[in-house]
Amino acid sequence: MVYLDEVIKNLKKQILEDDESLHVICYFYLTDKSSLPKNIFENTGDEESLAIKGYLSIKPDVGEVELIIGRKPIKQIDYTSNIFKLLGISLAAPTEVSKKLSEKFISSSINYKYLIARVFPEYKKVFVKHLEFTPDTEDIYYTIFNFLFELNTELDIQTAVSNLALQNLDIIDLLILEELRAKFISQELLIAYNNLTAIDLVKQVLSNFGNSVKKITQNRRKGHESFSIKDEYDVQDLLYVMLKPIFPKMIDEEPTPQVGPKFNKIDLLVKEEGIMVEVKMIKDSDRDEKEFVEQLKIDIQSYYRYAELKHLFMYIYDPQNKTRDLENFLTLNGEQTIQGKKFYVEILVGN
Repeated sequence: MVYLDEVIKNLKKQILEDDESLHVICYFYLTDKSSLPKNIFENTGDEESLAIKGYLSIKPDVGEVELIIGRKPIKQIDYTSNIFKLLGISLAAPTEVSKKLSEKFISSSINYKYLIARVFPEYKKVFVKHLEFTPDTEDIYYTIFNFLFELNTELDIQTAVSNLALQNLDIIDLLILEELRAKFISQELLIAYNNLTAIDLVKQVLSNFGNSVKKITQNRRKGHESFSIKDEYDVQDLLYVMLKPIFPKMIDEEPTPQVGPKFNKIDLLVKEEGIMVEVKMIKDSDRDEKEFVEQLKIDIQSYYRYAELKHLFMYIYDPQNKTRDLENFLTLNGEQTIQGKKFYVEILVGN
């Protein structure tokens, strides 16, 4: 793991210097949208400009899209020849470019297939099928992807990773290595925490939050002031402190994909595990849980837009015991399917 960390660190230093290049913009689109550069349209061609708008979720003009996708190739080279340009333009104009993207997926190398599936998760199932029906045990990428998608765990992943690190690596390799690192961390957690899954670990922290914080809210040492939990932001910050050491790549306040002028923010996100945590607090000024139940219903209907979501925890901290009927919350538990997106919702109430 230490060796892999060093490879990733050096690779990032090497290839992320030019933060205005399309491949770097694509990387930050996938890993940390808050790091996407702004106002970078100077000295860019019209195809690059449209691709950047796609990565930045800026809606392009219809004429701008038509001009580029209707342009004839020059010596068989057009916007589809550069994978990062194609992906950005596909994000900007998904309907108009869907056929070209599908053709690119079919004709591309396994690495490009992987990248397309990262940017457009609907290609993930197709990518996995490709791995299943096109086995190549001599290819290190085949070994790595089989490990990542848990298709064939008998292949020598350690040798494959070591051989990959010796090659001339690019931005796609960086994405692969970071996903491998997250996978290794997840496996280490299973060993270190009595074979608990990531979901079990998050649930354990949430379930014990109310009891744990009594140490700092009620039972502090003599001469030390007790902490005051006033609202859900306090709860969110405390949960961040509890979960961050377990999931070092966890982030907070992550915006969901924007629809029109509106977007939501995810309170806590363990992206590599597909786990989201939404936090609420029933305060002394609140009468009961009814308003919060309605808020959660609305939240559930909006978070499906986040591609990585697999398990949505909704934690309600109720220190005043104002919840009259716990079933009002628990009826929201279970698998949800919204516009084809499946994920599991789990409500936890603590005091």
